[in-house]
Amino acid sequence: MIDPELKYCPKCGDEYLSHIEMCAACEITLITGSEKLEQENARQELLESRQGQITTKDKLVTIQGGPLPNMKHFEKLLASARIGTLMVGEGKSCKGGCCPSTFRLLVREEDAYDAMEILNQDHDKTTALEQHDTNLDDAIFNPNAAETTCPACGHTFTATSDMTCPDCGLCFG
Repeated sequence: MIDPELKYCPKCGDEYLSHIEMCAACEITLITGSEKLEQENARQELLESRQGQITTKDKLVTIQGGPLPNMKHFEKLLASARIGTLMVGEGKSCKGGCCPSTFRLLVREEDAYDAMEILNQDHDKTTALEQHDTNLDDAIFNPNAAETTCPACGHTFTATSDMTCPDCGLCFG
C-alpha cells in the first residue's frame, strides 16, 4: 500500500519518511507517495491497454534468440506484463531433424521497447548488475589522452608507459 505522505525510491521501491531526500541504498532522489501512486496508476493503465495475444494482423519484431528454456523464461516475464509473444524455432538439432536448436522470441512492434526494458531488468537482476554502479560502463582507456579514467574503479590519472591503473592495478596492455 502506497502512502501519499511518505517518500519512495523510484529504483528499489524502498519507503522513507517524508523528510528524507535520498535513497540510502541507491543514492538517488526519492519521489513522493503521490508521484509513486501516479506512476503505479499509469503502469496499470498501460497493462490494461495491451492486447495480450498476438494476431495474424500484428507486425512482429524479434527481440531475443536462444535456447528453449531461456525463451520460455522470457515469454513468461512478458506475459506477466500482458505483452503477447510468438516463439519461432530455427535450425535442427535432433537426429530426426525435427527439433529446433534455437528459438526466436517475437513481440508486436509497438511492444518492443517495453519488452526489451523488461528483459534488460531481468538481466540486471539475474546477473546482480542491479546492485552495482554502472556509471563507468562506457569508460574507455585512452593512452594518448592527457587524462584517462579507469573503467574498473573510476580513478582519473595520466596514462603512463606501464599501462596500468595506479589505483586498482588494472592492466590495459
